[in-house]
Amino acid sequence: MYPPERRWWHLPADYTAFALEVLARLRWLPADRWAVVDQLERLGTRAVGLVLLTGGSTGAIIAWQGAYQVEGLAPIALLCGQVVKVLCMEIGPVLTGLVLAGRIGAALAAELGSMRITEQIDALRSMAIDPLRYLVLPRVVAGMLALPLLTWIATLAGTLGAWSVLVMGLGVSPARFAASVRQFVTPSDVGLGLGKALVFGFLVASLGCWQGLRASGGALGVSRVTIAAFVWASIAVLLADLLGWLLLWN
Repeated sequence: MYPPERRWWHLPADYTAFALEVLARLRWLPADRWAVVDQLERLGTRAVGLVLLTGGSTGAIIAWQGAYQVEGLAPIALLCGQVVKVLCMEIGPVLTGLVLAGRIGAALAAELGSMRITEQIDALRSMAIDPLRYLVLPRVVAGMLALPLLTWIATLAGTLGAWSVLVMGLGVSPARFAASVRQFVTPSDVGLGLGKALVFGFLVASLGCWQGLRASGGALGVSRVTIAAFVWASIAVLLADLLGWLLLWN
């Protein structure tokens, strides 16, 4: 299944075929819903602390840097809504996707890679159990659900961080902060960010599973696919974000 000896230029086609096979098994999702819930708890809840720290510190840094840049050029109150808008549309989903590329993508690659090395996946196939349905589908769907939820948490944390800097540190009134957010941030901005996060979740989880199923060569092979899963998922998130903006603005 997806042999590791394939050259690098064959890998995009191999991954595309793998992703299509996983999507074809979505018809089994209602029957496997509890497996998805289990994976969602395992993959999502354990990353909340990291996402809160990343989102909060990023929002605070953007607010500080933005205030420094607009000082003397525009009222700082106008910056409030712009910071939250950027967090919703871009920074929240992309940063969360990159963080979870290492947290989820690498973990899935290591888990399935160990199962591949120890021949557990071959044992499932010998018992007529489909590994893609039993192992991959719940993890991919859980990743697709977890990343939008974690993106929303990261965006809220970033907004709180920006609020702390602009209101508590720079003297913007809470009412002006809220008015600026209402002026610049629209529901479509929030929806765009969550939609991007859904795509990123599929890419991160499916790439992690795909790399894990390609593992060979013992413990060294597992370490290789773990690193490759993080690299591939990070590249995929950035390219998908760039492609999305190109399609949106053209």
